[in-house]
Amino acid sequence: MKCLTRIAVLFYVLVVFILSVFMLLAALNKLNVEHLAQIVQFIYFDMSSRIMFGWLAVAMIMITIAYYRMFVLNSYADNIIAFDNPSGRVSVSLTALEDIVRRTIVKRAEIKDARIDMKVHRKTLITKVRLILCSEVNIPELTSKIQDVVKNKIHNTIGIAEKVDITIYVGKIIPGKVKEKLKDEAPEEEHHVDPAIPFQGYRA
Repeated sequence: MKCLTRIAVLFYVLVVFILSVFMLLAALNKLNVEHLAQIVQFIYFDMSSRIMFGWLAVAMIMITIAYYRMFVLNSYADNIIAFDNPSGRVSVSLTALEDIVRRTIVKRAEIKDARIDMKVHRKTLITKVRLILCSEVNIPELTSKIQDVVKNKIHNTIGIAEKVDITIYVGKIIPGKVKEKLKDEAPEEEHHVDPAIPFQGYRA
């Protein structure tokens, strides 16, 4: 994928560069119009040149469509989780799941704020958690609990049993006392996935 991406970027950079140079020479009145007309006339009347440029144009169109599907349509697929329910297919937006996980995390007394970023890669839900903490916390112990809370919340929300990779980044520690714990905070880390949930997994 990375190789194809580099080839696509190089291809379009070269095309844009050639067009830009051509437009600049035209603006500066540096183009020899007669020579340009002779080249166009030769291509137009020479059958082999027309065939070559025709196939080149078709190839460029096909490459453009392929890269559009690869980068634009696949980017949409990366923003959802899809799984099969007995009654049909279900799609869940990663944005909605990020919001649910964030609301669960910020209920904890030790956390001032949190930012969640999710993406699907090779049937693994990669979750990055950025935290702003209070100063009076044990970071190794807290982050371990947060990872369990996030994992269980994801499993309980969408019923998947596939791998969830959770990375935590502590971006800031604010001096001060730990805020009062909200009364409606539920011990998410004690929840477990119900093995009887009839979901067959998810695909991105």
